[in-house]
Amino acid sequence: MKPEQLISHFLVINKTISLEGIGMLRLNKDIPSLDDPNADIIFPEESIQFEYNKHGKTDSAFIDFVSAKTGKIKSLTASDIESYLLVGKQFLNIGKQMVLKDIGVLQKNQAGIYEFIQGESTPEAIDTNHNKSTEKKEIDFSSPVKTKPFNLPDKKMIVFIAIAIALLVTLMIYFNHSKNTSIGNSNSDSLLNTQTNIPIDSSSLNKNIDSFSLVMYEFNNNISADSMLKKIETDKTIVKLISIDSAHYQIIIPFNLPLKDTAAIKDSMERKFNKTMKVAY
Repeated sequence: MKPEQLISHFLVINKTISLEGIGMLRLNKDIPSLDDPNADIIFPEESIQFEYNKHGKTDSAFIDFVSAKTGKIKSLTASDIESYLLVGKQFLNIGKQMVLKDIGVLQKNQAGIYEFIQGESTPEAIDTNHNKSTEKKEIDFSSPVKTKPFNLPDKKMIVFIAIAIALLVTLMIYFNHSKNTSIGNSNSDSLLNTQTNIPIDSSSLNKNIDSFSLVMYEFNNNISADSMLKKIETDKTIVKLISIDSAHYQIIIPFNLPLKDTAAIKDSMERKFNKTMKVAY
């Protein structure tokens, strides 16, 4: 049982719930609580009010409630709830909705304030035809790959490609070396005279101070990297494919959050994807 599945049950019992960095939800009508935590709760229209509070803290009573329902110790339960809220706020920061099961959705307006809409999320239904056509293309594309045997390229073609790649790499190294040597020679005197007076861009000192990435996979070619990206069942606006250089590609999850949150988010993402990841700054 996950914390997000128990928010609605806690709200029915306690009438209010505060979530860290988000705000407070209030229930203004009496609703019978359910013994089954997996059962869906139907809230009457306009029965839930939301008050935005970015400085709010998660109710300790909710942590105790989740701990009792899941059987986890309180410290682990608090960590799970914190990770869930961090990921939810990351979705809000990139324009996505944060879904609260059985309750409604949160979204971020242009002023940076969280707004609450009671009921199920509806924006996904607006683009139904697009989603269906995309799914159909993926099914049609994947079917022949499984049945059609892979034919190795002709040996002559392999040799030709290898020679072409080697030649291209050699030319790139040569021109890059020549460029660096030329720049180094032309600027060596001025660097000696001004090395103690070089202006420092203050923005460079703060680069990445509030952002980091989780590296899920690394590849030495973009074909394998792109293939793996298609296999990951998640929102493609969260998972990114980046190129470090011509022989180094990474599939990452970027976060615009303080570095102190890396451990909690890394733990949450590794459980979500069942994959060990590393932090990149």
